[in-house]
Amino acid sequence: MKLIKSEGSLTRLQPGHIVVFSGERWRVTSVNDCRAVITPLEKRKTEVKQIIDGKEVVVASFNKYGASVNISPNSELEIVGYDKT
Repeated sequence: MKLIKSEGSLTRLQPGHIVVFSGERWRVTSVNDCRAVITPLEKRKTEVKQIIDGKEVVVASFNKYGASVNISPNSELEIVGYDKT
């Protein structure tokens, strides 16, 4: 059974939950008996740097979503919301 603590009570981990993992907000995208897949909600700034004439220069800069993470479906995480999409 996939249970997590939410404000003192146990709640079943479900797709659509917004949880806090490693200090960031993540969306639970799928849950089965062996894993839960979570995806970050915030984009991360990524810079491509290159050394030109001995100086580090930013060649490109863009924002992208981080990679999804597999966690135990029995992980105890704080639920901060629910997203129906």
